[in-house]
Amino acid sequence: LEFSLSAIPANSTINSATLTIYVWAGGGNQGDTGTFRLYGYTGDGAVSMDDYYAQQVLLKTFTEGVPPTYGFTSFDATSFIQNQSNGGSLYSGFLFQALTDDVLLGFGCPGPNSSPWPTLDVKYTVVPEPDVPLLFLLAVVIVCWPRRAAIAKIKT
Repeated sequence: LEFSLSAIPANSTINSATLTIYVWAGGGNQGDTGTFRLYGYTGDGAVSMDDYYAQQVLLKTFTEGVPPTYGFTSFDATSFIQNQSNGGSLYSGFLFQALTDDVLLGFGCPGPNSSPWPTLDVKYTVVPEPDVPLLFLLAVVIVCWPRRAAIAKIKT
């Protein structure tokens, strides 16, 4: 799964980022439990097998039973998305890995052109850039203040 981060302005503070998927299928023997990992990676806008080998960040390890809990499941990705935004990433991706062979988990859309699609809900605060005139005034004060003290010393 990859999501565009292009709508998030540079230097924004990420207040929350939640990945939500819809679990619609599962497989295995009744009562078995499987272990899964959720990884985050820097995306490129195209989902491919290369993403599996991309530099990955472990976001969560979780378990799911057979049958699974059907419906919406959410994962906190706030810290990961903040780091992605700070690094200037245009896309962030998520990869699920099954650690057990005998329990399967189906999520996303149950068929082509159907919903619900996975979502990444990001809430952020734009950190304003300092005003250029204010920066200029600050630079003038820093440069001129020592000179003012030196002139006052000469007069006395």
